[in-house]
Amino acid sequence: MTQSAVRQGDEFEFNDSHNMVFDGLARWMKVVGIIEIALGVIYAVPAVAALLVLNTPVVVIAVLHIAVVAMMGLWTIRAGGHVRAIAHTEGDDLRHLMEAMEGLKKLFLLQGVVFVILAALTVAAFFSSGLNAMPKVL
Repeated sequence: MTQSAVRQGDEFEFNDSHNMVFDGLARWMKVVGIIEIALGVIYAVPAVAALLVLNTPVVVIAVLHIAVVAMMGLWTIRAGGHVRAIAHTEGDDLRHLMEAMEGLKKLFLLQGVVFVILAALTVAAFFSSGLNAMPKVL
């Protein structure tokens, strides 16, 4: 094969050096996805314990955190599976690439929403505690 992608009919096929990049990316996506799921499980243990003892918003936040981390892990692994398929199949590279991109789009959308919510909560906490911490003037 040449250095560039090969066109076969209406389908592009990546060459061996491209496939090595996709395969390496897929491996790391799987590792990161497994770590995210493991972190979700690790976070679940104290959350369940707190749920048994407390019934507070902290527990609700912990459960939401666990769900988000687990979804991130699953979506990362799924997208990584499509990236791996690029390297290990022939004749369907563009479809696998687009499915991987769709999965990554969902993953980054979720992360973006979480970051915006966390930023809003941080600002709200700053102003709420900042106003309460100000000295009272008669």
